[in-house]
Amino acid sequence: MFFRQLPLFILAIASPAVAQRTTSNVVTASDDAFGRAVGNDKIGIYSIESVRGFNPIEAGNVRIEGLYFDQQSTPSSRLVDSSAVRVGYAAKGYPFPAPTGIADLQIEKFEGKRVISLDVEAESYRNFSGSAQLKLPLVGETLGVSAGLGARFAQVRQGRDGHFLSAGINLDWKPYSGAEIVAFLSRLHISNMRTSPTFFPSGSFSPPHVNRRRFVGQPWADGKSNGITNGIYAKLPIGPFRLDAGVFRSVRDDPLSFADLALGTANDGSIGNRVIIADRNSFAASTSGEMRLTHSWGGTSVRHRIVAGVRARSQKRLFGGQQSIALGASVADAPDDRAAPVLAFGPDDRSHVRQYTFGLGYNLDVNGKGSLGLAIQKSDYRKETRFADPLLLPAESHDKPVLFSVNATVALFSGLSAYGGYVRGLEESAVAPDIASNRNEAPPALRTSQMDGGLRYAISPRLSMIVGLFEVKKPYFNVDATNRFRELGTVTNRGIEFSLAGTALPGLTVIAGALLLDPKVSGEAVTAGIIGPRPAGSVSRRGIANLDWKPVGQEAWSFDISYEGYSGATGDRLNTFTAPARNTFGLGARYRFHLGRAKLLLRGQVANLFNDYSWRVSSSGGFTFTLPRKAIINLAADF
Repeated sequence: MFFRQLPLFILAIASPAVAQRTTSNVVTASDDAFGRAVGNDKIGIYSIESVRGFNPIEAGNVRIEGLYFDQQSTPSSRLVDSSAVRVGYAAKGYPFPAPTGIADLQIEKFEGKRVISLDVEAESYRNFSGSAQLKLPLVGETLGVSAGLGARFAQVRQGRDGHFLSAGINLDWKPYSGAEIVAFLSRLHISNMRTSPTFFPSGSFSPPHVNRRRFVGQPWADGKSNGITNGIYAKLPIGPFRLDAGVFRSVRDDPLSFADLALGTANDGSIGNRVIIADRNSFAASTSGEMRLTHSWGGTSVRHRIVAGVRARSQKRLFGGQQSIALGASVADAPDDRAAPVLAFGPDDRSHVRQYTFGLGYNLDVNGKGSLGLAIQKSDYRKETRFADPLLLPAESHDKPVLFSVNATVALFSGLSAYGGYVRGLEESAVAPDIASNRNEAPPALRTSQMDGGLRYAISPRLSMIVGLFEVKKPYFNVDATNRFRELGTVTNRGIEFSLAGTALPGLTVIAGALLLDPKVSGEAVTAGIIGPRPAGSVSRRGIANLDWKPVGQEAWSFDISYEGYSGATGDRLNTFTAPARNTFGLGARYRFHLGRAKLLLRGQVANLFNDYSWRVSSSGGFTFTLPRKAIINLAADF
């Protein structure tokens, strides 16, 4: 599933920025180092795909403007302006927190005046993209429309490329002061998705180096994918109350997709058995939403808030029926084209999830002293899976847990505060990976829990530091010795997280963070030696640093430098080896200028400056190499 979603992920992080593009800057827009994305830039020790060792999207913890959203397809970059990870201190005051953190998406909206933005970008290896965004008032500043189109043509030689087309439009109505109603439609279409191999070593070693600029996939393994994200939400002050409500539709439709598995890759680059997994008409759709009514009272020194809410979703999936095409022995570092096979797919399995959650929360905020948050939720979860195989009986699961959370902050002395919390959740697991015999099958929802706490220190009004501890527990699913994806035990992720964010000196913004993670699996599978005590693909250390310098006294130039480093990842499920660590650096510069009334931005970047060669390791033990050094030049204009 991950590898089929990879082109969507690439588009989400690589598409040109939207909104006011000449002023967009993810470093200066970040309040902490926990995870932030603005347009095509993202920074932080976490992302909306990875928080404290888990995936908020897979867990079902995505929000649109703070409202529950069951994401099945990556929303178009014409729709999403930015995103942020809400975890630890950053989740303070957030209604109904979740153990795997919250990935909060902010929608591109009308800003009260006419704006036309254009963006073109060129990268190394014949990658080109462009977009246009129009924001137009219809009735003064009260009613307006925002619409955009984008295209990206990626021709990366080693694969992971494709042709991306995206479109989005929303209608933004502000009927009275403080009120907003937004309706939106968006589409994402990907074609020519060439598939590069994922390497599974034959022993306790990483795959040999292969040429990252050479395509060695099968020329006929071209996939297609379509994504739809539609919805409407409202934020309405009503006397002493506030109503927040939204309904969203998310659809992922893959008419044809492929995964290239290089099984038994040896040190010399030989592949024992190369298998292509072809899938047709894989489909997932969900209608989800949330309604919250909030009542606040009190004065400036003491404020109370009560929140009552309900969330619901109806999710349907088609999966299975894929064809496994064994190509036999192959090689890792040279084209090995085979004749296109006759594709013959089987019938699909079907699943349907229905879930309702009712919640009640209370928050006390004592100005200058601290805060207290309490919440309780009652969830009703049902899942039914019907298999195409007539010998398999339908699988049904039903859970009705009571979930609760408590969090608090305490001001210790000037600038220093402590925070802590506990939360229980009902979250989804990842679907079975490509290598699994039950590929794309999704387990029932899991009961999870999290404890965290730490300190926040305001070094100055514009610079803050956070140090936190956490422990997250979940049932652990992965492939077993027979390659079946199933529950193998319990995983506990304990860690320390650090964030430094803000203006360190006049004109100098710094975002720096670190994560020290200790993931452990326990249970019968570990005792029996089926798996090791550490999850495959897990890393114990991650660090990031971003500096943005705009010399004082001028507004035209700014310069930036970035660093990202990972410790070696656990290489296989038995923990017999560790993949090498990876460290990458980047450099960039911005030049802002005017042509008539138009504002322009010329930006140059070099990513992976020293051409680091590293491997990413999936939770199923698959290796994919990181991308080589590349140069990027971007020209944006706001009219």
